[in-house]
Amino acid sequence: MQEEIRKQLEYIQHAKVGDPKTPFAALSTSNREGTKELRNLMELDENVAAIYKSMSFYFSRDNVGLPGVALLFKVLSQVELNDIWKYGDEMTKRGEHPEVRGTEEPPKEWHKGHEKSDVLYAFEKTLAMGKAQSEQINRIYRAAADEADPHLACLM
Repeated sequence: MQEEIRKQLEYIQHAKVGDPKTPFAALSTSNREGTKELRNLMELDENVAAIYKSMSFYFSRDNVGLPGVALLFKVLSQVELNDIWKYGDEMTKRGEHPEVRGTEEPPKEWHKGHEKSDVLYAFEKTLAMGKAQSEQINRIYRAAADEADPHLACLM
């Protein structure tokens, strides 16, 4: 145990201050499956947040007039954005560089192309997105277990 502490102390003492390639407290996590899956979840959450914003704007229109539904989607969008920040902060603490990718443009209309009401279609879409996010989180849990990384598992 003393040998491991001595190695880490030596590493810290020889690290160059300000050099991003030698973080002091970060664990070596690059090329790990859990980190890759976390990046995928961040990208998925960015797309989901954009879709929720689009839904919120649609349902707040004066010719649709469902302010309660619009508010729900506005709040859900903010929750997704908060999660992205949380995951990005965690990756930064681990010495990674979170990637900010562009999102796909969500639809602007929620009443075309289906035989259901626009509210029902939006909620079915919300359910589908939630299931996709849950599957991605399960992949992160599996990767964290395989890599013996309980801190990543606790992040979810």
